[in-house]
Amino acid sequence: MAITNQERIAKALDLLKEGLAPFAEREIRNALEKGRQVPAIRALAEDPLFKEKAISKWDASLLLKLMWDSWNDVFRDVLGPAERGLVGEIRGYRNRWAHQEPFTGDDTDRALDSIARLLTAVSAQQGGRRQSNEDRAPAADLRRAGAQGEAQGRWHDDRKPGDRKPQAVARGCEPTPRCGERPLPASGVRS
Repeated sequence: MAITNQERIAKALDLLKEGLAPFAEREIRNALEKGRQVPAIRALAEDPLFKEKAISKWDASLLLKLMWDSWNDVFRDVLGPAERGLVGEIRGYRNRWAHQEPFTGDDTDRALDSIARLLTAVSAQQGGRRQSNEDRAPAADLRRAGAQGEAQGRWHDDRKPGDRKPQAVARGCEPTPRCGERPLPASGVRS
């Protein structure tokens, strides 16, 4: 049976958790040891659902939230603006996955690529030590899954046959004119 795009995203998020947790935990620990105040970690530590859990046990959603909310206090020193963009983008994909929104093949490709890029950036920042195969494993797994999907012929679309509307229409906008523009009057001249 073919694996769905939702399942691919779920596996990628599991690999993201596996690769991101040790990095996030180490960087947070380093920041706290340097005496930095990290309000995001304090807020999460006060949450009854998470205060008893080690960062390494958090799911991908919490790890991404932690990275986003504590970027300037912790992660800006070791990752660049491109990686911050990846964190934000992956949070969006994770939320779409959690709310069971459909993923096209292109969406899936993009999500897997973004997750692999973030994992590669994180594993490259291993405190100056040489990268081991274990450090690179999550990103390599994602790239391998992407290659297998391509070899089998593009990911299939998770949308149902009746859902084949363009994204703009699904959001309540007609594809032309663009969202936010006034429709053309009958004469074809803009008002």
